[in-house]
Amino acid sequence: MSEEQPNFSRTTLLNLGGGAIVEQFDDQLSRVMANIDDLNADAKAKRTITIEVSFEPDATRQALTVKHSVKTKLAAGKKAESTIFLVRDKTGEMFAVNNNVHQPELFKG
Repeated sequence: MSEEQPNFSRTTLLNLGGGAIVEQFDDQLSRVMANIDDLNADAKAKRTITIEVSFEPDATRQALTVKHSVKTKLAAGKKAESTIFLVRDKTGEMFAVNNNVHQPELFKG
């Protein structure tokens, strides 16, 4: 009589942690797509998704603790630049304005 082996399902990336890695990857992929679509982000910047899996065996080497994470590096927002002008009010207090009050208007309408 031969002893039958139990029908085990092999662990794969797809079923590790009940499919959590796949769900996390899908979430991060959505973030990458949104970042690519964001007009305030650099269009040509590389985006990355990193999957990290660590395995910590117990003393018997028969069981392991598996920890996993999915991290994303997105493109930063574009830098914006503007000019403001410093002026003083009648009391001498300094404040900023958007228009250059030191340059006269060429055309008054």
